[in-house]
Amino acid sequence: MKVSVIIPAHNAAVTLADTLGSLLAQTFSDWEAIVIDDGSTDRTRSIAENFAAGDARIRVASQPQGGESGARNTGIGLARFDWLLFLDADDWLLPTHLEELTAKLAQHSDLDGAISGWTRVAPDGRFGDEKHCLQPADVFELSTRVCPFAIHACVIRRTCVESAGGFDSTLHTCADWDMWQRIARAGARFQATAEVTARYRMRPDSAGIGGARVLRDALRVIRRGHSADPRVANPVPRYASGVRPELLAKAQFHFSCWGAGLTIGNGDDACDLLDLLGEGREPDLDPNEITWMIFESVLLPECRVPSDWLEIWPIHEHRIKRFLEALQARSLAPGIAARTLNLLERLVIQRAPVPRPITAGRSHGVSVEITAPLTDISPPSGAERLLCEVRIEGESLGSIELPVCNGSVPAYLLADAIAATFAWPILGRYFERTVYRHLEVRREGNDVSAWREEECVGRWSPNEQKSFWQEAHNRIGWRIFLQEVWYGRETAPRRTASDGCCSIDIADPIPDIYAAGSRLDILATVGGSTLGLVTADVQRGVLPADHVRGKLLDASGFESCRIAVREALLGRPLLAPPASLRERLKEAAREAAAPGSSERLAPCLVLAARLFQPIGTSASRRAVLPAAAAPDLVASALTAGEKLVTPSRSGDQPHPVIYAPDMVAYCPEPAPSIASSVVPRLLEQARRYKQGRLVAGRGGQEAGNAVNTARLPILMYHRIAEQSDETLARYGVTPRAFEEQLRHLRQAGYRSVSLEEWRRAMKDEQPLSGRAVILTFDDGYLDFLTCAWPLLKRYGFSATVFLVAEQIGTTNRWDSERAKEARLLGWSDIRHLRSLGVEFGSHSASHRPLSALSPLEIVREGARSRAILERELREPVSAFAYPHGAQDQIVQHLIGACGYVFGLSCEFRLSSFFDSLLGLPRIEVKGSDTLEGFVGNIEGQKADHVSLCSFRQTMV
Repeated sequence: MKVSVIIPAHNAAVTLADTLGSLLAQTFSDWEAIVIDDGSTDRTRSIAENFAAGDARIRVASQPQGGESGARNTGIGLARFDWLLFLDADDWLLPTHLEELTAKLAQHSDLDGAISGWTRVAPDGRFGDEKHCLQPADVFELSTRVCPFAIHACVIRRTCVESAGGFDSTLHTCADWDMWQRIARAGARFQATAEVTARYRMRPDSAGIGGARVLRDALRVIRRGHSADPRVANPVPRYASGVRPELLAKAQFHFSCWGAGLTIGNGDDACDLLDLLGEGREPDLDPNEITWMIFESVLLPECRVPSDWLEIWPIHEHRIKRFLEALQARSLAPGIAARTLNLLERLVIQRAPVPRPITAGRSHGVSVEITAPLTDISPPSGAERLLCEVRIEGESLGSIELPVCNGSVPAYLLADAIAATFAWPILGRYFERTVYRHLEVRREGNDVSAWREEECVGRWSPNEQKSFWQEAHNRIGWRIFLQEVWYGRETAPRRTASDGCCSIDIADPIPDIYAAGSRLDILATVGGSTLGLVTADVQRGVLPADHVRGKLLDASGFESCRIAVREALLGRPLLAPPASLRERLKEAAREAAAPGSSERLAPCLVLAARLFQPIGTSASRRAVLPAAAAPDLVASALTAGEKLVTPSRSGDQPHPVIYAPDMVAYCPEPAPSIASSVVPRLLEQARRYKQGRLVAGRGGQEAGNAVNTARLPILMYHRIAEQSDETLARYGVTPRAFEEQLRHLRQAGYRSVSLEEWRRAMKDEQPLSGRAVILTFDDGYLDFLTCAWPLLKRYGFSATVFLVAEQIGTTNRWDSERAKEARLLGWSDIRHLRSLGVEFGSHSASHRPLSALSPLEIVREGARSRAILERELREPVSAFAYPHGAQDQIVQHLIGACGYVFGLSCEFRLSSFFDSLLGLPRIEVKGSDTLEGFVGNIEGQKADHVSLCSFRQTMV
């Protein structure tokens, strides 16, 4: 295998030597280089000829200036070998570049191209982010939205380039992008390597930094990708007409943000660029893609790198806001300006090279060391979002995000959020300092085993990619935690529970419990902090200690570890006395029982623990909520029959609101104004939650025991109706197509399951039996009753419908600017469907994108909708579907604090055991989906759209 490297060069005297030097340093030697001097007026030609004189593999050709594309086409004609690489005269390659790419091609003889990673390099030598081709298996689809990879990152088969007709010399920029698109449309096959071996030199005079010019050329390429291209003689049949035309507007709007970033980076206003897009609208823009377009492109005109953003943010912030507001007005994408700004502010803080605290817009970043005392955080006025980097002994664990309510983030809340996210690595570091150092590690061939006294606590094969104790903790940490906390050597005197309830702290020895009734309610605590309420059956008047321990462990799962870490390890040195975890928890329990320990809650309106909800869900998480939302939160709590503690001190100012899962003993009885039918329903659900007896969802055919579901398809529909306009064709599925999908599900053995069933499977990490599926319907259209439900009944499936609470019985007014309004279900329809087994959840109060809102507005959307739905349905509502899929950590936190257990997003993938209950992904079913595509999606074989930001977020 031999490679021809084609180097167009115009006035490249400053950089050409470095470029050719990188070729001479290649570990792969079977290459030739053709330098095309494109009408240079400096020493470019003489430099190239000097290199050619020293190495016969280098040739030089000259032509009048005709542009890069013309020079590349000349080089193609002069090339002698079957494989090509295009290298600009200001870029360079690492020594292994050609070796690794040709090795990939030799390994897979059916490939037409191999792609490396690449990175930009600033004039001062600093590097930008490493880049990789996002989807090498489908370069054409990617190329209809963005340039798929840097030109010199790919070795390509020469016949592919020649068949495509060479480079389009009418494009001033984007000619490489256009070439890759044509080659991919013709069916070229690519694979990528993991190495980043291509270097892209940033220059302030580059042709690729003119926003308007780049956008004009890019729009030509994008539009070609969404239609037939006569230049491609033999396209792959599925690409003959390009990708679906309805995707064009989104691709154009998204890439306009790249052109806008270049313009803003040059110090100019970018709003006029939107005029290049025409009159189309696109309400479903992705704020993540827009964020990355702007974040990367603004840096280029001044040859900046991501760590410079904190410096340039004050310079460009107003222009970015102005463009995003214009983008929102033109596209009709709800809240896209605020959603994008939130993401940009987060990136600015994350990439800042200086120590925190840092503020960008409404976001404030801090760094917290968990082995030092945790204190309240008071961000600058106007901040609404706290980005907290969590460190242990100076080492970063990661970040959490919390809302700033009432001007601060209390240490009480911060500790809970840190433990909820990082309990496991914190516990591992603590055990490494204490317990693990006393273990005996034995080598047994290729395996190792860990022994505690005479007991083997674990055996495994070491992974060279992980530190020894990190892997050891993942193998044996849970067992050690149980020994340290749950299984002490002390014996406890038996206890008597005469009134059917008792409390137990797991740090104390667990006793046998004698009870008069057949059932016992156990209030479990950890270090004096509430774990939850667990119900156990009592036989023959006694509940043995092992039975008690087993019930508590089964109900609490990992939550006991989170609380133990929060109460025993945070805010103090890891080796501070007392040394043992159990003794630390006992000390915490004594402090919690001391007089005055609850004074921090005295001036607050406290929402007490939601004991009827499962342990380890949002019911276990502390929250501080905006004081101004108190009326809505009180209404929601009273409707649900939840208990409140009013402030001990009154006054004219609104009181902060706290959801306190620890608050049980001080809670009054429910107010008598609560509807009498609500409380019994709550209590019954509580019993069913506690005993794990929620009724399984009705479903399709039962699958055999050999088939299990560890990755669950949660399907998202909107309307089931005949298609009468473009919007309905996009978001509505025809009854015929819906019936085909249901028929496939039944024939394939799928059955409906509930969100609660999936929660239990996630907690236990045990697959559901058979093939499971959840069908959800957003917005609550009337055609669910008339079209969808009859078909669901016919094929034996259930469904969950998410309602916009303040729009019940009206129309989808939120869509009035882009589509004809459609009728929504009324309350009589909803009650009728509920009697038939349909489940209902919240889709907010007014269908606003929550991640564009302030904490106060988010809480009002969650609390108001819950109060309305529970008042009318007269039963708990535990699931929330985020309108427009607009959610993030802060939205999830606040919606959970409003009383919801489940949050359903629009992230397009199957759900796994490790998803957040408040961030469950769904697979959207669109009117344009074929049955084949539907099947592929629910089986996890493919997705309709690969987000450009997914890999980039991983890199950050």
